Amino acid sequence: MLNEIRELMERIDPASEKILLLSTKCTEFISNFPYDIQKLIDLWSKTIEISPQKLSFLFLCNDILRNSSSETLLNLFQFSLPRAISLTSNETSSIEDIKKLIKLWGERQYFSRQVLDDWEKICERAEQYGNISNRSNFMYVINFGKKMLNLRIAQKKTLEVDRENRQKALEEEHQVREELPEENTRSG
Repeated sequence: MLNEIRELMERIDPASEKILLLSTKCTEFISNFPYDIQKLIDLWSKTIEISPQKLSFLFLCNDILRNSSSETLLNLFQFSLPRAISLTSNETSSIEDIKKLIKLWGERQYFSRQVLDDWEKICERAEQYGNISNRSNFMYVINFGKKMLNLRIAQKKTLEVDRENRQKALEEEHQVREELPEENTRSG
């Protein structure tokens, strides 16, 4: 199924019917292979790099987000979209459409306000500097990626601490239960 999606992505064009067909295939893939979502996002990210139809990929992303409720999908797109927005905003005629998508994603609360603001800054830089901003946007995307990586690491640490705290609480509860007199444990 991923090969079929790859072929459709390689032939993507702005026609809404083709984007809808590809979105449907991607949504089916997500439903059938929820543990392989990363492969789909990797394919999307690699293909947008070489495609002349970059804006169509952002429309595809929007359609996939609209039709899927996967939290994993949101997180993975969140890490891939800065680069995609930067690439797409190099086509200055696409900037207004990108801004509309970012606004829509904000209305639908797909991503945090901070993330959306960062993506809007990429568009503003592209508007201001045109193609000269490629390096500036590239550095901005790299720094944004570092911030997102640090956030992901912090979230992971928080989950680990929560697991450790739960384990300690369970051990303490177990110890307290063992210390209870035997007749109290029978009646409880």
